[in-house]
Amino acid sequence: MRRRWRKRRMRSKRECMGKRRKRCRRRMREEKENDENKKEKQENRQEKEGKRSRLRKEEWQEEKEREREKAEKKEEKQEKQERREVTRKIKTRQFAWSIPYEEEKDKEKIEEDKSEGG
Repeated sequence: MRRRWRKRRMRSKRECMGKRRKRCRRRMREEKENDENKKEKQENRQEKEGKRSRLRKEEWQEEKEREREKAEKKEEKQEKQERREVTRKIKTRQFAWSIPYEEEKDKEKIEEDKSEGG
């Protein structure tokens, strides 16, 4: 009687082990697929973020370029204005006379500032 019972128990155990193995394999396969899916999703996310950062970088470079161009235009405008002023000064009075005259004015202003400050 004991023998029969042991055989029966062993048989059921063997069957169960087979089922358990199948279940275990299925679980392992599912976990593997889940891990692969997670990796793919993460890679896609990283690619998107990379594209975004690349776009931001390009936009930032374009903005910098625009600012540089604006600064250049301002400088050009200022240079043109200075040239106009010089030509106007030349037309209104003799340039050779105006330079020393302006230098004298500047010296007088500096001396006045020193006397007021000191």
